[in-house]
This record gives sequence, structure tokens and C-alpha cells, in this order.
Amino acid sequence: MGEKLRRTGLSAAAVAAALALVAGCGGDGGKDGAEGGGKDASAQEKPAAENAEPLTAAELEKRALKQGDVEGHRIEKATEKDLAEQPGAVKPASCRPVVDAIATAAAGDPAATVLRDAQEKPGGTPSLDENTTEEEMDRALEDALGATVVRMGLSTYEGKGAQGVLAEFREQLQGCEGTFTVNGTEQRVDSLTTDAPARGGDEAVTFSMVTTDEQGKEIPGSAFAVHRKGNVLAFFMAVSFTAEKKGDVQVPAALVEAQTAKLAG
Repeated sequence: MGEKLRRTGLSAAAVAAALALVAGCGGDGGKDGAEGGGKDASAQEKPAAENAEPLTAAELEKRALKQGDVEGHRIEKATEKDLAEQPGAVKPASCRPVVDAIATAAAGDPAATVLRDAQEKPGGTPSLDENTTEEEMDRALEDALGATVVRMGLSTYEGKGAQGVLAEFREQLQGCEGTFTVNGTEQRVDSLTTDAPARGGDEAVTFSMVTTDEQGKEIPGSAFAVHRKGNVLAFFMAVSFTAEKKGDVQVPAALVEAQTAKLAG
């Protein structure tokens, strides 16, 4: 248990840096190039939601996941108070937008954002109260450490819109696949897929963040997905405190598909 808690402390530090880091988005370059010539025709082909005014925070709240929407997950509202503190020095500075996106669960400069936290429900975990034994507390802690925790952000955009923000974020991610530092801690974007399965959305990008600890060991403790549906970006950050190797932590497909379905109306 002590070894797990020690490793968890390291992973938690990586997560704090990651949540003060960035998230990404993807698609293919063809869509960006198509805006020049047949703009009127392409506008007719786009979903109405993509051309609409940005949704308000109240409208986003109605479309965000809530408790009971996804079996096997506990879903709660989150607020700006739950966000990680903004990190200090980011080097090179070109990776700052990635770091800021991870910290806020929103790429770019959204007109409105709402947040959710989700966690897998461990089966058989005892309820904790004043009568909880030390053994039950240890078991609950083990279950909590082993569960994947997901921060979700829904954002709408003015100006270039969600599609433009996603395209820009994709480029920023590609520029940070090499090592960069956040408050002196080495980070890198890994496993970047710029045209990931949309899972009910219009386009998506997925990636992971790898942190190097003080002993030089890489900690693959987080995975990210950004899905666009119309003028809304759904940002997912999954964290596991017990990930041992690349691929151990994934953004749950059930959460993504349920959220894009609600955005589709």
C-alpha cells in the first residue's frame, strides 16, 4: 500500500501539471482548405448548430451529462473553483496554449464553458461513515486509486468558432510532441491522433500526456480527447493514479458517446 501511495503522489503531481496543461483537437486539413471557394455551398452542408450563435452557459448546462446518464459512472457538476491552478513557467512559450487548455478543460477562448467530473463506480466499495473500519478505509482508498477520473468541459465559441479553434489547437499539439517543461517538470504530448473517431461528433483529436518524475521515470497517467459537435467542443481529460504503461488510461468511450448524443439533441 505504501508503495502505491508513494507512486500516487508522483502521479498526482503529474496530474496537477496536466490539469494545468493542455487538451487537443483534430480533423483533416481538407476541411480547412474548403472554406475558400464554395463557402455558400459548404455552409448549406454544415449542421445548423455549427452556424448558430454560441450557446450560453445555461444552454450548455442542459446539454451536459448528469448523474444517471452513463451507467457505471458517477457524474457531478464542477466549477472554476475545481480547476487546477495555472502553472507558472512554460518553456517553450508556444506550448502555453496546450497547458492552459488542460488547466481549464477548454481550448482557445470560449464564450461559455460548463464543467463535469466523472468517475467509474468501483463495484462493492463499502460506504464510509463514522463506523468505517481501517480495513474498509484501505479498501475504499484502493478502489479510488484504481478508478479512472475524468474532467469534462463543454465550450462554445464566437469568431472562428469551434471548428477554427480545434484546427488551431491541433497545430499547437503537433508543436508540443517534443519535450517541454511546466514549472521545470518535463512533459510531452504523446500518442497524438489528429483525426480520431468522432464517436457521434463531427471531428475529434486524441492524445496523452507523459510526465517525467524526479528519478527520470516517465509517468503515463493521463489521456485526452476533444470532440467537436457543431459549435461546441467537448473536452475530456482522463487520469489514472495507477497507470504503469502507455495505454493503461483511456477516455471512456461511454462518456464520449453519451455526451455527443446529448449535444446532437
